[in-house]
Formats: sequence, structure tokens, C-alpha cells
Amino acid sequence: MKLSEIVAKLTGLESQVAADKFKGELAELQCAAKSTIAGLESDLAAANASIESLGKQKADAEAKAGELAASAEAFNAALNGAIANFKIEAKADATATEKLAALETFAKVAGEKASGIPADKIPAGGIKPEAKTITRAEFNQLSADKQAAFCKAGGKITE
Repeated sequence: MKLSEIVAKLTGLESQVAADKFKGELAELQCAAKSTIAGLESDLAAANASIESLGKQKADAEAKAGELAASAEAFNAALNGAIANFKIEAKADATATEKLAALETFAKVAGEKASGIPADKIPAGGIKPEAKTITRAEFNQLSADKQAAFCKAGGKITE
């Protein structure tokens, strides 16, 4: 064998060794890429499931918001109706809180007129019609006709 043939064979063997090494490195890279892709696919599936869940939560929240809006509209309509029925003056652009305050004031004044007792003197539980006993202080707060009616109904006064 000639030297040139030996050099050619060595070069061929070196090329083959380099190709085999390249194939091994390529196989490792392919394995790593497949593993990374599998992880990304798993992450994508989890993200899609989260998106679907959030979509359902959004739909539920929108439905609840619609129900609450309808309930608020019904409440506001009932409040406006009560204000109109009792001929309570309220600004046209009054908030629900302002309307409730006007209705509360109306009820307080009406209660005072009906019972003859100032609202701040009415016991926390209210005065029950069937109650036959009141304190002297409560009795003194009643108008004369309410005092007479209470006594006529058999009411008793405690000290």
C-alpha cells in the first residue's frame, strides 16, 4: 500500500468517525427537542384548560351581573313606586340611598303622627298594639287622645 492510499483510508476513517459522532449528537439533540416539545404541549393543554375555565367563570359572572342589574332595576322601580304612592318629594336624579333616606324620614314622621310618640322615644322593638303596659315616660310622650285611647283599651302604666 502506498502512502497516499493509507492517507486516503485514514481520512475516510476520520470522516466516518466524525459522521458517527455527529449522528450521536444529532440523536441527543432530537431527544432533547422531543422532550421540550412534549413539555410545551403539556403546558399548552393546561393553559387551554385554564382559558376554558376562565371563560366559564366569566360567563357565570356576566349572568350574575345581569341578574343583579335586573334586581337593582326592580328595587329602584319599587322604590320609585313607594315614593310616588306616598307623595314623597325626591329629586329626579336622586340616588337610591337618597330615596331610601327620604322614605325612612317619611316613615318616621308617619309613625310619630300615628303613635303620638317621637321616633327617638319609640323602643327598639317598637310599640306593639297588643302591649298593655308602657312606662310613665312613654305614656307622657303620647298625645292626649292617644293617652285616652290607651287607658280605654285597658293599658297599664309602669314607673
